[in-house]
Amino acid sequence: MKLIIHLQVKPIQKIQFTTAWVDATKKEFTDCLFFEADSHSEAYTIQQGIQFLKEASKIVLILDCSEDESVSRLAPLIEKIMRSKQSNALVIMNGENEMLRKMLTLFRKEIIKFKSTAVCISQVKKYLNSSPEI
Repeated sequence: MKLIIHLQVKPIQKIQFTTAWVDATKKEFTDCLFFEADSHSEAYTIQQGIQFLKEASKIVLILDCSEDESVSRLAPLIEKIMRSKQSNALVIMNGENEMLRKMLTLFRKEIIKFKSTAVCISQVKKYLNSSPEI
């Protein structure tokens, strides 16, 4: 299973339920399971995301961030993604968040900066088609 995870690390008033680039990603990759959560999601929701990781052969993590927002609720999910043995996740980050950047740096993970919807979709497509699934 190919899994695309969209996490919003933003204050509650800035959480968006739909954006043009997320909608375009969903339309482009209809064969992928799409999971969304935010820094205010309940623990149950985060656990659902962790469960999906167990079946994923390829993982795309799209982070939509605001500076100074806590990642504590999302940390267990992000850590599981970064430690996943079966998948070398593609990480795309839109915005800045120092705490999140430091967390990802600990895993020596390349972070791709979001430039545009077209570039994001191209990078995801290249990653998903890069090698056979495990």
